[in-house]
Amino acid sequence: MLGRNCRRHRSRILRAVFRLLDWPQPRLQLALAGLCLDMRVSAGNLACVAKLLFRVAKLEANDALFLAQPGLLAGISDTLAGADPAASHEALVYLAGALKFLTGGAAGVSRELLRSGCFEALTTCLGRAVEWNRQTGGRAAESLAHVLVQVLGSLRNLAEQPGTRQQFVATPACLAGVCAAMQQYPADYELQLNASRLLSKLSQHADVCAALCSNDDGGGGVGSSGQSALLPSAARELLARHRSREDLVLRLAFVLGNLAGRAEEARTAMFPDKPALDSVLAVLKFYQQESEAAAAAAASGEASQPAPRRDPGKVRDCLVKLVRLLANAAISAEVGRMCAGSRTCLRLLVTFVESKSIADNRELVSNSVAAINNLTYYMSTELASDMPERMLRVAQALSLLIQRADTDLLVEAIRPFGNLSREKAVRDWIVTSRIDEVLITLLDSSHEAVYSAAGILLNLVADPDKRQVLKKDGGVEKLISALTDLGQSDWQLACVICQALWNFTEGMTSCADSFGSEQTAQELISCLELFTDEEAVEESNRLAAGSDEDTFQHLQDVWESDFAYIGTHLLKRLRRHQSQFEPL
Repeated sequence: MLGRNCRRHRSRILRAVFRLLDWPQPRLQLALAGLCLDMRVSAGNLACVAKLLFRVAKLEANDALFLAQPGLLAGISDTLAGADPAASHEALVYLAGALKFLTGGAAGVSRELLRSGCFEALTTCLGRAVEWNRQTGGRAAESLAHVLVQVLGSLRNLAEQPGTRQQFVATPACLAGVCAAMQQYPADYELQLNASRLLSKLSQHADVCAALCSNDDGGGGVGSSGQSALLPSAARELLARHRSREDLVLRLAFVLGNLAGRAEEARTAMFPDKPALDSVLAVLKFYQQESEAAAAAAASGEASQPAPRRDPGKVRDCLVKLVRLLANAAISAEVGRMCAGSRTCLRLLVTFVESKSIADNRELVSNSVAAINNLTYYMSTELASDMPERMLRVAQALSLLIQRADTDLLVEAIRPFGNLSREKAVRDWIVTSRIDEVLITLLDSSHEAVYSAAGILLNLVADPDKRQVLKKDGGVEKLISALTDLGQSDWQLACVICQALWNFTEGMTSCADSFGSEQTAQELISCLELFTDEEAVEESNRLAAGSDEDTFQHLQDVWESDFAYIGTHLLKRLRRHQSQFEPL
């Protein structure tokens, strides 16, 4: 009734309405704005109405007025979705800006907006804007950037609402539009910040990470398909481009770390070659230098010293997220080898482990140790002829950490030695620095600690001159006790312990000489007899699995593939060297 076909009264009504728009009564202003939207005003009139809505929405106290005005929120969403970016970009800026204020206010307004089609409208506006920019070859970039900043801010606020994550996942065109906007406007800091804030929230979930690595753009008309799949490499480039902007670096590194932690295709897309890795390492080096500068200024204690250029807390957070990114990316064999072969990468990680206070930088130290652990898996002379020296250097740094670490961090710091101890120089260092004593102590600790310690001892006692390590501080008895207590619930751990005992008993002449007493050897034999009895094992696995048939089958498979062979052969060796004499 009030559309363009109502020509007889339309002009008269609009003149009256616009004369009242400046009346300082928000309730009246919103009623009149809703009337204008119903009349489908356009061009300058629409921009005027949009500015009014923006001003009123700016005050959170007015949120209830938007809810009280029937159909207004739906009218804003419909207008945003239907407006032409080419002709109405100014109006779109203010409409999307009004939605950004409203979605960031009371939860009730956001819920009503979602029911009114706000998410779909923002997605449509986003897709049209990036598509128009693509079609014009970027000539519309500046005017559309302001629209996109507000749209992305609104979407970020909606992402806080329960259930909206599923909408993002079910709407590939939305995620594709976000990624396309990031790629079209690489220099726009505010746009990139809003986009990264949105993705920081969403990428904490596996389904979103899968969608962000997908080649499906949902037919959203944002250019060539697979915009989301380009995100890992594009975000890495943005990280390097904006490295001095810690707020953006923090969020981009967090998003990339989330993707790298869940998707192999994301890892290889981020780091396809050494220059890509070097670009991220340069950002890490930049913040390491900023951290050192701040620490030096604080240590000097001189009032004349200039204040740090950056907030030390934000610098530390950037380091934490960047190291986490490297640790997750190194899960990929291809990327892991690249990182392990990089002197710069290892040097930075070692620096964090050696120089950072655990009390003030616990997460950074922990992430650095995790990254080192992942890299040590790939360290070999195939990557570099001096790799044994590098491995020893890493071991020495971790040794210093072990001396000052609490129990939880101690277990983390020990874990890389499982890979490092493949190198003889490191095994020698373990004994020289008395880390072997720490390993024996850990055999009385948590399940995870026992697994790590047993794995390192396995490599250590492969050297004949280091087998006495297990004879100190009750090492053999603790291994046997761990096997007895934990073996049936973890056949992989049982396998590692038996492999360590196999290496320990290599060349043995009698059980009494190797184990210190026949009684200790008999305890191990009794344990192995039980663990290699197929009927007893099946009964134990049934009990552990309960009614879950898949879990039972898994336990059976692991026992057969990992434990049965080494357990049986170790038992045979012990029986051959068991004394035939029985004590009275």
